Amino acid sequence: MHDAGAPDVMAVLGGDHSSVPYGLTDLAADTVGLLDALGLDSVHLVGASMGGMIAQLVTLQAPERVRSLTSIMSTTGEPSVGAPSDAALGLLLTPPAGDRDGAVQRVVDTYRVIGSPGFEFDEAALRDRAGLSFDRAYDPAGVARQLAAILTTPDRTTDLTSIAVPCLVVHGAEDALVNVSGGHATAAAIPGAELLIVDGIGHDLPREVWPAAHRADDRPVRPRDLTRPVSWSASRLRPGSSCR
Repeated sequence: MHDAGAPDVMAVLGGDHSSVPYGLTDLAADTVGLLDALGLDSVHLVGASMGGMIAQLVTLQAPERVRSLTSIMSTTGEPSVGAPSDAALGLLLTPPAGDRDGAVQRVVDTYRVIGSPGFEFDEAALRDRAGLSFDRAYDPAGVARQLAAILTTPDRTTDLTSIAVPCLVVHGAEDALVNVSGGHATAAAIPGAELLIVDGIGHDLPREVWPAAHRADDRPVRPRDLTRPVSWSASRLRPGSSCR
């Protein structure tokens, strides 16, 4: 897709989708193709942010391939929910950095806005990860294509009511990039979905909360398991109630 270049995001926001090469439904189809290539008939599917949107679409487009769905810091596509703050939107629309140092600084600046205010901001570790990410692949045009795919994919709310697999929706209470209303709306739309709102979390997953999503005995994690966090985090994690 490198030849596709970067879409005109401002034109997309104005309703002109002619520069958009693909949508989230295409990325969902790619995910199913990956399952085929890996020889996996069905999976427990987890997606975060845009990945949560794609995971929702995989569950809708190929329900026989999904055993359970976990949608993390994501939303339904309904414009009135899950919107970024003004500061976060400004970051999305800022021109990309032109070199490694600028790209690393952009990541630091970004996570000062969208990161988790209830947890320590580890700038050194973040810089290390940002540098590794740049060295692996730096593709600002690809980021713009992903943003355009999100902006041009229709609202999934009505379709989500047809999901029949076990579902967990996880969202940070302080998410500035995808407002927590997106998590509430997702859980409300999916029948029987469990909702877990995490205090102090923004649009990331601090290392301190990882134990709540890990089972030492390596058995499959069920949605209900994540509403029973380890004892240290009981005051930080507060289960929400499904609207179904």
